[in-house]
Amino acid sequence: MLGPFCCFSSGADVRRELTVAKWAYCILFTIVTIVTWLLRSFGEPAFKQNRIFAYYCSNPAAAGNAVLSSSALCSGQQVALRFSFATCCFFLLHFVLLFWCKKERDVRVGLHTSLWFWKCLLWAGGLVGFLFIPGEAIFYYANIARFGAGLFLVFVMIEMVTWVYDINEALVSKDTWWSWTALVAGSLLCFGGGLACIGAAYHYYATSPSCSLNLFFITWSLVIGLAMVAVLFVPNRLEVAGLLTSGVVFLYCSYLLVSGLSSQPINGCVRDTGMTQLWMQIVGFFLAIAAVAYSTLTLGTSHIFGTGDEDKQELPYRPDMFHLIFALASMYMAMLFTNWQLSTNPSDMWHIDRGWVSMWVKIGSKWFCEVLYLWTVIAPVVCWARDFS
Repeated sequence: MLGPFCCFSSGADVRRELTVAKWAYCILFTIVTIVTWLLRSFGEPAFKQNRIFAYYCSNPAAAGNAVLSSSALCSGQQVALRFSFATCCFFLLHFVLLFWCKKERDVRVGLHTSLWFWKCLLWAGGLVGFLFIPGEAIFYYANIARFGAGLFLVFVMIEMVTWVYDINEALVSKDTWWSWTALVAGSLLCFGGGLACIGAAYHYYATSPSCSLNLFFITWSLVIGLAMVAVLFVPNRLEVAGLLTSGVVFLYCSYLLVSGLSSQPINGCVRDTGMTQLWMQIVGFFLAIAAVAYSTLTLGTSHIFGTGDEDKQELPYRPDMFHLIFALASMYMAMLFTNWQLSTNPSDMWHIDRGWVSMWVKIGSKWFCEVLYLWTVIAPVVCWARDFS
C-alpha cells in the first residue's frame, strides 16, 4: 500500500533529494503515529477476535513474558509501545548506518534519500513483527523510552530557544520600520497570550484556596515571567536577547503550564466544563500530534548539530542526527500514548498525555525551559571571559 508513495524521491541534486527525504520521513512518521492511535483506541477487540493474535494473547508460553499478564500484551497501550519500539529501531538502524555522514560525496547519502520501497517494506514488517516479540522486552523498552522521551524534550527546548534568538537577531539587524513594528507587536502579543494562559489557568485549575499545588505552579509562572523582563536590564547580558525573546519563551512556558494542569485527572481543583472539555481534548490531541511532527522535522535539520557549508560540500543537515531525533520522537510518542506509565487500562480515544506523571513531565519541561533561557541571557555576565558573539 505504501509502495507507490515511497518511490517519489529521485534526481541527481543531492540537496533537493535531502529536502524531499526529510518531508517523506516526516509524513511517514505522522502516518504511523495516526495508525498507532487508531490501534491503541480501537484495535484491542480486533486483535482478540483474530485467531493468531487471540492465541498469542491467551497463551503465556507464546507470550514469553514474566512481567505482564499475557492478556495484557494485546491491550491498546501495549500495541502503541510495540509500534513505537519498531519505529525507534527503524530510525536507530539508519543512525548507525549513517553515523558521521556530513559530506555530499559520501556514498551513504543514498541510504538516506533512496531505497524507499525497501525502507517502507522494512518499516511495515517491523511494525507487524514487533507485535510478537516477548512482552518483557516491551517492558524494558518502555522504561528506556521514558529517558529517551525526556532527552527529546531537552533537544526541543534548546532548539526553541535558539530559534527565538535567531528570529530576534534577524529582525533587529534589518533595522527597518516594519521589522521594529514586528518586534513590538510580537512582544505585546506574546506577553498578552502568556497572561491570558495564566488567567485561564487560575480560572480552570485553581477553583479554591485549597488547590495549593496548582496555585503555586500558576503564581510561580507569573513571577518567572516578570523575571524574564527584569533580566533584560542586567548590564552586559546577552545582546541578542530582548522583549521578543522573553515574550516568546513566556508564552511557550505558559502554554506548558496550562497543558500540564490539563493533564491532571479530574479532581476538586479542575473545573468541569462538559462538552467544552471534550472539544479541548480533541483539539489538544491533534495539536499534540502536529507539534511533535513539526518539532521532530525542524529539530532533525537544526543547526545545533552543525551547519552545512556549501563551499566545503557539506550536507545542509546531518542525516545521522536527523534519524536519531526521529528515534527519540518515537519514544516520546510512546509516552504520550501511554501517559508515561506502563498500564493495561483502556484509554479514551481522545486522551493523550494524561495523568499525574504527564503533568510533572510538562511542569518539569517548563521549568527547564525557563532556567535555560534565563541562563543564556545572563551567561555573558557570569562567564565574562568567554566570547558569546
